Order: sequence, then structure tokens, then C-alpha cells
Amino acid sequence: MDSFSWYYSTNYYVSKFGGQVKAIEQKLAELNSSDRQEIEPLLEESKNTFETVQYDCLGCKICYPSEVTNFLSEAYPEVELEPDGCATDDIFVEERVGWPPFPGNYNNFRFEAPIAICTLNSKELMNKVSDLQSPHISIVGTMNTENLGIERIIKNIATNPNIRFLILCGEDSEQKIGHLPGQSFVSFFENGVDSEKMRIIGAKGKRPILKNVDIGSINQIKEQIKLINLVGCSDLRKIEKAINECAGQNIPAFEGSIHMSAGIEKIQANCPPPLKLDPSGYFVIYPDKDKNLITVEHYANNGVLNKIVEGRDIGSIYSTIIENNLISKLDHASYLGKELAKADEFLRVGTPFVQDKAQDPDLVPPPLEESTNNCKSKKCC
Repeated sequence: MDSFSWYYSTNYYVSKFGGQVKAIEQKLAELNSSDRQEIEPLLEESKNTFETVQYDCLGCKICYPSEVTNFLSEAYPEVELEPDGCATDDIFVEERVGWPPFPGNYNNFRFEAPIAICTLNSKELMNKVSDLQSPHISIVGTMNTENLGIERIIKNIATNPNIRFLILCGEDSEQKIGHLPGQSFVSFFENGVDSEKMRIIGAKGKRPILKNVDIGSINQIKEQIKLINLVGCSDLRKIEKAINECAGQNIPAFEGSIHMSAGIEKIQANCPPPLKLDPSGYFVIYPDKDKNLITVEHYANNGVLNKIVEGRDIGSIYSTIIENNLISKLDHASYLGKELAKADEFLRVGTPFVQDKAQDPDLVPPPLEESTNNCKSKKCC
């Protein structure tokens, strides 16, 4: 009992797995009285050290709840203890409106892209894959557990019928005794689950039980997704090659989804109506190729020039205009951005620049030839 007692009298370890303590308490009745007397005070001491944890996995090098389960099983082989996994197994996360519906450690890009990528325990690899900026990637994220982690991926993918491939890569869990999410997820696709206990068949993880997904979602994900098994691979070139090979198959969106597409409304864009006069005034843009300079003159609506903004990049020009409160309408701001982009293109590649007229013809300010700048060649925006 020395090693067992050591685990339960060390606050650092005990403070991280309240669920395991709860599971052991439920089995105390199966032990003889002398064993119960030895364990009960240690459990009480443990409960006084609990800390709140808000993650689905702590990412421990050693999965301490699993270690404790093994010590208990060795000390009392006659007791069949259902392993509790992590203290966070029972954390309830409410589904969000939109996509992805469940939070996690991921970067999401294009909803209509066909590829999801899971880098298992490696956030560093997740960031490297994200930096590829591939138009074929929908979402890239990590996964630390063989239960909650897999459930979240199933739910987030099932609500996006555009995803048809899942590339599973990176090193599997480094935990001494723990989750093995990579091996468990591969087993999920190859063998499915025991429909009674919802346990992944053939999974070597300590608790590969999917308590929060239904059989319909499981069947859908196995039909919708082709798994690309690169577990153990962190070579960015090989991962990028797999991305391109998947994208080259041009598989259309999945049509048999039992889920709504994450409550996302698709709106057809329409031609914009004519802009109304901005109370803050209007702009005249002058790109000068010789000086590599864009000059923006701001006029009050009575035609009086009151500000001149100069710059060599449109970002600084745009931000300066906003900081000085020279624009007040969103549609006018959008229009100005488009015109500045045209002026920038003229400076870079020489595409002819003609500033479009923006205002409703019934609300235009006085003609520019009557204003102080006497410029007849430009139109206001």
C-alpha cells in the first residue's frame, strides 16, 4: 500500500482528478473494513485539495488518473473499477449557434473547404499547418483525449457537409498511461463502436467511450469522411502533399447529413443601391505615380476643402481617415476602400485610374469647378 498511499497523500497529483476519487468512493463498499479504514481518510484529504479545471485534458506527460486506477487494480484485483479518465470528462459544453458549434483548440478558415486536419497533441504543428494558408483547409486543430476530443471533432465536422477528408497527423499522446487519441480515432473509423456501451472497438486509450454522440452522428461521420492516417507524421511536406491529393479529388459536399449546417444562413449578394450623401463630406483621390504617393482631399458637402491626407499605402491612409472622423457611413467607407485599392493598383502596375462617382445624383454636392480646388477631372466619393 505504500505506493498507493503516496499517490493519495501528494496534493499535486490528487488535486487534478476529482472524478477518479469519486469513482473510487463508489467502490469502497466492495472492500473489507480494514482496507476501507485505510483509504477513507486519504480520500477525505484529497477532496480538500481539489482545483477547478476548465480544459478537456491537462496534457500531462503521465495521465495521473489512469496511474491511480492501475495502482488500485493491482492492490485490489477483486474490485472491478470503471476508470474515470480525466477529472474533466463530465464537463458540459453548450452548443453554440454557428460553426464550429463546439469550442476547442483550433483555427478555422473556410466553411466550404473540403479538408479538416487534426494534429493530435501538437499545437506547434497546428500552427505550422495553419501557416500554409491552403484554400482547401476548413479547420485545423489539436485533440488530446480519446473521448471528449473525438466527440467534439465528430460534432464539429457533422455540422459542415463540405468537409469530406480528415487528415490525422502529429505524434500520438506522450502520456505514459493515457489517452492515445490518434490510435483510438483510427480504431473508430476502422471498427466503429459497441452500440451498447458506446466504447470504440479496438481502441487502446484508457477510456474510449463516446457518451455524448448518437449512433446517427457516428454513422454519418463514417460515411461523410475519408480518414487520411498520418499518425506519427509531423513532416509538413508530407502533410501538404496529402492536402493537395485530397483536394484534387473534387468530392462534392455530403448530402446525407442528419444535422443542419450549423444554423448558417447563406445570403445571395445583390448590387448595391446608390450611395447617399455622407454628412461628414466626400473625398477626391489623386494617385501620383512619379512620387509613388496617394493624396486624398476631404471636402465638406458645401464643396469646401478641409483636410488633405497623404500616404504611400492604403492601410495607413484609411486608418488616418477613420481616426480623424472624416467618414461616418459604412457604405461610404466600403466605397472609399474600393477606390483606394484602385489608386494603389495604378501606382503598382499602371492600371488606369478613374475615380467612380459615389453619391445619389439628387444629393451630390456643388460641382467641383465651383469649389476652391477648381478640379474638373475628378469625381467625388
